Amino acid sequence: QYVEEKGIDRPEDFVMTVAPSHSFSKKKIIESIDRKMDFNDLAHMLNLELNELIDEIEKLVLNSGMRLNISYYLDEEVDPDLRDDIYDYFEDAPTIELPEACNALKDLHVDEDIIRLVRIQFYSDMAN
Repeated sequence: QYVEEKGIDRPEDFVMTVAPSHSFSKKKIIESIDRKMDFNDLAHMLNLELNELIDEIEKLVLNSGMRLNISYYLDEEVDPDLRDDIYDYFEDAPTIELPEACNALKDLHVDEDIIRLVRIQFYSDMAN
């Protein structure tokens, strides 16, 4: 009666909405990479485009310092010689910034996503 007289809202009267958590997708990405899941399947599962998935993996490795081994995916998707050339570039480069890497590797005619993926593996191997 007091609650009604004073116009107090009870907790069960509240409707709380919560934005989707990015930690869920981060956790799924980490678990799926640990299980060596194909990136196209993982992107589909998370309702992402492949380049968006790569964005998320970059955030985990480059920004958060997470160490992820994506070599299983690179082994299947990237020619070993091309992969070695890109990896060698990062070993000798003064920076691992993407625009500089794309410019330096333009003669290889390689897709930017491949450079990004090799950069992720390089950073995970060397910096983390």
